[in-house]
Amino acid sequence: MTDTQTPNLGGALTALGLEDKFLANGELTNFPLLERGRLANAIIDEKLRMGKWPTVIAMLYGGLGKADALFEGDRAELREKIVAAAQQRTD
Repeated sequence: MTDTQTPNLGGALTALGLEDKFLANGELTNFPLLERGRLANAIIDEKLRMGKWPTVIAMLYGGLGKADALFEGDRAELREKIVAAAQQRTD
C-alpha cells in the first residue's frame, strides 16, 4: 500500500471550501489512482460531516465530478451516512 503524502488533504480542502476549485482545475490527476480515491472519500466524509449531503448525492449519483468512479467504500454504508446527515439537519 502506498504511503500517503496528503493524510487529510480532501477533508482540509472541503473544510476550507476549496474542493470544487481543486477538482475543477484537474489537480486530482496529479495524484496516483489510490490517492485519488482517498481524496474523494475524504471530501465525501467532510461534506457529510458539514451536513452537505445534497452535494454528496450529486457527486455520487448525479454526475457531478468523478466521485462516483473514485469512491472506494461500501455504498450501502454511504447511503446510511447520507440519511443520518439528512436527519441531523435542523435548518
